[in-house]
Amino acid sequence: MHATHDILGEGFSRRDLGPFPIDGQDCVATLVSKPCPAASRKAVLYLHGYIDYFFQAHLANWFVAAGYNFYALDLHRCGRSLRAGQIPHYCRDLAEYGAEITAALQVIRQTDGNAAVVGNFHSTGAPIGLLYAQDHAAERPFDSLILNSPFLAFNDSWINEAVLIKVIASLGQFFPEQALPGGLSPVYGQSVHRAFQGEWDFDRSWKPIEGFPTRAGWIRAIHQAHRRIQAGLTLDCPILCLFSSASSRPQAFEEIACRSDTVLDVKDIARYSTTLGSNVTQRVITHGMHDLVLSREPARSEVFAAMRAWLNTLDGDVA
Repeated sequence: MHATHDILGEGFSRRDLGPFPIDGQDCVATLVSKPCPAASRKAVLYLHGYIDYFFQAHLANWFVAAGYNFYALDLHRCGRSLRAGQIPHYCRDLAEYGAEITAALQVIRQTDGNAAVVGNFHSTGAPIGLLYAQDHAAERPFDSLILNSPFLAFNDSWINEAVLIKVIASLGQFFPEQALPGGLSPVYGQSVHRAFQGEWDFDRSWKPIEGFPTRAGWIRAIHQAHRRIQAGLTLDCPILCLFSSASSRPQAFEEIACRSDTVLDVKDIARYSTTLGSNVTQRVITHGMHDLVLSREPARSEVFAAMRAWLNTLDGDVA
C-alpha cells in the first residue's frame, strides 16, 4: 500500500488496496488522499457514483480547509481502479465493495490515526456506503454521513419500476453480464464537462459522456439494495441529505439541465431518505445539479454553506 503521487496534483496521493478476489478476477481499489497541513484526527471518506470516479479536487480542498483529512475511494472496476479485461463499474452485489471500504477505513483509522470519520457519498455511492454502515453497525464505521443526491430509487415511470426493473433484475440473476439496450442520456455529462456546457474537466475514458453499457447484474444489485433501503435502515449516526430543488429529463441539452437533477427524481430522495435512520436532516439546494458540488453558482456555494452549518452542529471546531 505504498502511496504515490496522484493525477490531481500537489498534495494528493494515492495507494492501491487489495487485491480483492471478485468473480474470478483480482480487483483493486484506489484510495486517494489529501491531508490537512495542520495535525487533525478528523477525516472524510468519499464514495463516488456510477460511471464516475473522484476528480472533484475543490471538494477535497474545502474539507481540508475545514480541518478534515480527505480520502476518496475509486471502487474496483471504476476510474483509477479499472484494469484491462474488466467490465467498467460492473458488480453483482453491492456487498462486493465491503472489503475495500474496510481496507480504506483501516488506513484512515489505524494507519493514519484518525479518530472520527465522516462518510460523504454521492449518488450510487450512497446505497453502497449506507448498506455497508448498516451491515457493520456494531463497529460504527462512520461517525456521521453527508449524502449528495443519493440514489435511493430508480428514476422511471411507475410501471417500469413495478414491472420492467423486476424483469431485468431477474435476468441479472442468470445472465449478469448481459448488456442492456439503450444507455444513459448524455445530457448530464454535457452539463458538467467544460468541452460542452459545463465548467469541469474529467477523464472521459473513465467517465464517458455517453456512459458505459449497463449490465443486467448491476440492475439486480441496485434493485436489491433499493428494496433494503426503502424497507428502512436503523442507522443512528447524524445524516445530512442534500438534493436539488427540482428534477428534469430533457431529451437533448437544455439550460434547465444546469439548474436541476437530470439523473434522479428528487421526490424519491426526499421520500426515502427519511427511512435511513433516526437522525436525518434534509437540505434542498436551489437549482442544484445531480452532483451538487459541480453545480453552477450560487448553488455550489449553497451546498458548501449547508455542509459547513451542519458540521458545525456536530463539531464546533470546523473552520
